[in-house]
Amino acid sequence: MIKIYLANLGKYNEGELVGEWFDLSEGHTLEEMTKEIGVAPGTEYEEYAIHDYEAPFEISEYASVPELIELAERLESLEEHEAKAVCAVVDNGSANTYDEACDMVENGDVHFYFCCDDMADVAWNIIEETGALEGVPEVVSRYFDYERYGFDLELEGTFLEIEDGTFIQVIS
Repeated sequence: MIKIYLANLGKYNEGELVGEWFDLSEGHTLEEMTKEIGVAPGTEYEEYAIHDYEAPFEISEYASVPELIELAERLESLEEHEAKAVCAVVDNGSANTYDEACDMVENGDVHFYFCCDDMADVAWNIIEETGALEGVPEVVSRYFDYERYGFDLELEGTFLEIEDGTFIQVIS
């Protein structure tokens, strides 16, 4: 899920492109990666930088590679919809870091609603899960306005659509 192009900064400054793509979910260590691109402490080339990346979020040139490796391992351990939720939770500001968002997903502070076309479907799921209309005669319950309830839920600002048909609720 996270790939980086790690470049030898000394060589780059000399006008030569020396670097490699690394898939961070494959268990590479920083030492292995820097050795691969000719960077080692006590040598002529000691600095590296991230010159490109493939990730569901932005990565700065000087981001901590060990922290990115840890994050990649955490994201790899999640289901695909959970990893997307992690990114959505950070993007919307419900979490300050990806680690915090991973914790939220792993601890159940993010609730998933699948196969929903809109917030009315989410509202229906919530009513079904909570049993809010149990015991209400069908002649009355069939008049419940799921669209209006879905609209009100959306106003709360705790629901996000993370992909077609999948919504999440961030529980604080």
